[in-house]
Amino acid sequence: MARALAVPLVVVVLAGGFYLISRNVPTGGLVAIGAGVAWVVLAGAAAAWFARRDRTLLLLVLGSALLVALVGGFLIAPKASEVDETVVTAAPEPERMAMTTPEEPRDVQTLAGRFTGESGHRGEGRAAVVELAEGGRVLTFRDFDVDPGAGGLKIYMTAGEPSSDGEVKDFVELAPLKGTKGNQQYKLPKRLDLKRYGTVVIWCVPFTTRIAQAPLS
Repeated sequence: MARALAVPLVVVVLAGGFYLISRNVPTGGLVAIGAGVAWVVLAGAAAAWFARRDRTLLLLVLGSALLVALVGGFLIAPKASEVDETVVTAAPEPERMAMTTPEEPRDVQTLAGRFTGESGHRGEGRAAVVELAEGGRVLTFRDFDVDPGAGGLKIYMTAGEPSSDGEVKDFVELAPLKGTKGNQQYKLPKRLDLKRYGTVVIWCVPFTTRIAQAPLS
């Protein structure tokens, strides 16, 4: 009976513990991943110790632990992706006023900011909000390049300028990130209040951590 339950039990305990710990460490980022890895090592060692008197059971436990480690390593390994969209470019409001007349509506850049890496990650590029002459607004990323993290990256518009992962509480989820590198563009909801939600955050969902952020002004 013990042998039959060994594989699913070890997989559930190790993988489940890693998931729960890495998602709930307040600091997030590499510390959260490290805590999850420590759990896998310690729990795996404990399971092997209990199974030490039964060679077959021990091999099943060790094999299950190795399986969790290999699959987990594959899932959290960085997976960069590149896009190359044509994005809207526009002059800021003061420059636009000097270039056009009221009869000539044009796209206008209303906000902009630069990305910085957060929580031990790398991030660079420029974010801008452009009001379109045809109506509506878009968020553009240019010269964008961030760490891929563990995948599952999404774009949040957050209230204020978070100084830690734990401060990302009041936010609007905009869209999944199209790529970790390259120019890209996203439509902004009409009712999104950019005076309140004025910081772009690239958020890693699996490990609840910031990869990069850009305060807009």
